[in-house]
Amino acid sequence: MLFSALRGRRLLAPGSPSVLGRVVDLVIDPLAMMIEALCVDDRAAGRVVIWPAIAGFVPDAVMLRSKWSVGPAEGRVAELIATGHHALDKPVLTETGTRIGRLNDVEFDPETGTVTRLITSRDAIQGRVPATTDRPAAAVGQR
Repeated sequence: MLFSALRGRRLLAPGSPSVLGRVVDLVIDPLAMMIEALCVDDRAAGRVVIWPAIAGFVPDAVMLRSKWSVGPAEGRVAELIATGHHALDKPVLTETGTRIGRLNDVEFDPETGTVTRLITSRDAIQGRVPATTDRPAAAVGQR
């Protein structure tokens, strides 16, 4: 699934009659190459949905496990946001620090949140590296 197809979708939860927000960005752990959270509405307000709180995706919405799934960024997600790892329009760097473009989109596995491809302003690169190494091929850097 491409993040560009997810951006702007409504956040809905069982038993909640209202829209809980809209997806505006995502938070990626650059070492694990996993989506840690989705940023909701105004990223500056710090409201997020952590990955385990997502029940699934339907054509026009993200289904959450409960209406309490949207909340302030905490722990690792707050650290990643503070260090610039909310992802879109950030530079993408190789292991040696060479800039290889700006991040335009992210392809991910909708079941696990694993990043499968980073789509940059220059190219598309594999997101998750083979199991023979624990270092990512590229990392999303700070602005």
